[in-house]
Amino acid sequence: MSIYDLNGRPPLLQAIPVGLQHALALLIGNVAPIMLVSAAVGINASQVGMLVQCALLVAGVVTLIQLNVVGAVGAKLPVMMGTSFTYLAVAISVGHQYGMDALIGAIVVGALFQILLALWVRRIKRFFPPLVTGCIVLCLGITLIPTGMDYLAGGVGSAGYGSSINLITGCFTLLTVVVLQVFGRGFFPIVAILIGIVAGYLLAIPMGLINFTAVQEAAWVSLPRPALFGLSFQIEAIIPVVIICLITSLQSIGNIAATAMAGLNRTESPRELRGGLLAEGIGSLIAALLNALPTTTYAQNVGIIAMNKAINRFSLMTGAALLIVCGFIPKLAALVVAMPACVLGGVAILIFAMVATTGIQMVSHERDDGRATIITALSVGLGAGLYFRPEALTAFPEWVSIIFSSGLPVTAAISVLMNILYVKRKE
Repeated sequence: MSIYDLNGRPPLLQAIPVGLQHALALLIGNVAPIMLVSAAVGINASQVGMLVQCALLVAGVVTLIQLNVVGAVGAKLPVMMGTSFTYLAVAISVGHQYGMDALIGAIVVGALFQILLALWVRRIKRFFPPLVTGCIVLCLGITLIPTGMDYLAGGVGSAGYGSSINLITGCFTLLTVVVLQVFGRGFFPIVAILIGIVAGYLLAIPMGLINFTAVQEAAWVSLPRPALFGLSFQIEAIIPVVIICLITSLQSIGNIAATAMAGLNRTESPRELRGGLLAEGIGSLIAALLNALPTTTYAQNVGIIAMNKAINRFSLMTGAALLIVCGFIPKLAALVVAMPACVLGGVAILIFAMVATTGIQMVSHERDDGRATIITALSVGLGAGLYFRPEALTAFPEWVSIIFSSGLPVTAAISVLMNILYVKRKE
């Protein structure tokens, strides 16, 4: 079996490096949101370490569920799962105003809505042909690129944002990946991202960008504690969280479609889409039990699939296993989390751009009679425009801004409506 085969078990010497780079690509993005929420809400330092463990454990477990069908749950596609920055603003607001118990309760309700959407997705699948999902993926990729650039510059809010050291280290990481991807032979292009991250990490040490204090202080073994904050249900907390959960499900529709197109050169099946969204909803329930933010599919990993075409599910399972191990070994987790943002940014900006490129490829499958062009331009233009300029909605109620400032709902709504109303011309 090969790493290019969806099913089967390739040799571990090939599978582990492929899975490892997928795990590293999502790791910082998976733990950063809960760390930022903890800081904003005022959670003590000992509990923050426990929350990081829980976030890693949830990402690994839900990824395994997604990769392997459990009943009707799971897409059985090369998809990685974790939390998302999409939840950050709402989670901070809800946690600060109503407490972590209300936030966890709202996540439970949001997860139930995600499951309901998954159960209905077969009926609405016809409204999401490749043109529509391509618009969603293109908008997603475009709106993620600034995040990659922020990482490359050192991370928003960091003291050294935009410093020459951050830019040099990040660009060195990026250059390593590009050189291996373009000029490498054999197995090197497949693991170019992993080698780039390791090279950037090693360079960051003499650059003074890594502080190993947290690694030294972390315990070797620690068991995650479920239900750390209790549970309560407040309608004021539930409504915004449910809205964000549904928005991320929309994002996952695009990511699952992009994975199928980029890795398998086909559209996703209704069963894959339904199973993938069910896994997301079940994963969010597991996340609530383990004090973590809701789970979603990761665009970073879609970009990796688009780059190297290594779609083997078993390989990604090894990456999920690493995340689970990190959830029980805080010292190992701390070693990985110590990775500077600029190193991750060196690969993130490339793989986010690959997501946008996949969206372009999906849209280009349509016959070019002007119809696809106007639908893409209008939906992506307005969606990305509102993402980059959310202040354009300041005259509207807050709930309008919550729903539409992410860009994806706008792109989805316009592309779906235009696809229905703008009838294809006859051949």
